[in-house]
Amino acid sequence: MDLAKERMQAMEETKASSTNFGRTMLRWVIYDTNNQADESVKKFAFSKTKEWFSSAVETWFAGVQNRFPAEYHLHVDSWTGISNGEDSTEQLEAMTQYYDTNKFSIMYVNPRNIAALIGGIVCAGFAFFVIWMLIGALACFGFLAWNIYRAYSTYPKRVENGLESLKGTLDEISGFRQYYDDNRIKKDELLEKIEMF
Repeated sequence: MDLAKERMQAMEETKASSTNFGRTMLRWVIYDTNNQADESVKKFAFSKTKEWFSSAVETWFAGVQNRFPAEYHLHVDSWTGISNGEDSTEQLEAMTQYYDTNKFSIMYVNPRNIAALIGGIVCAGFAFFVIWMLIGALACFGFLAWNIYRAYSTYPKRVENGLESLKGTLDEISGFRQYYDDNRIKKDELLEKIEMF
């Protein structure tokens, strides 16, 4: 095992120190910012790597295009939706409809309210046997009433915040898609420049 590791390390060192003519030509064409290589050397190197470079650009762009999302899964507040990036009006309407349709459950049906209601009922049931349970029942029902009032008074702001968050997210998606579309044509321009060089 030790001998194999030594040989492997020696092979990697040899590979790292060896000169790759293709890499050298690419370094002359792409990475020579100090103009160490003569212009005719750069042209020669580019003519020999042009086909490979065009193929690399095509492969890279195909990978970007394959990874470009066709749909976006959205989750804002308790609402979820799937957007294609071009349906912001429909998504905002869907969220508004969701808030209108589920107003009762969003405002009033939550774990704290359910726990307060159950606690109040249990305490009220035992209040006939222990007077302290009456205080517990009043506290639970008071907490439930305060929670309901607070949810009712803050619901319009919650809807507004949810719609603003969704609109901001959809604007970002739209901006990203516009940036992608604007820069996608640069691939063709780059390939044309490569061919003309």
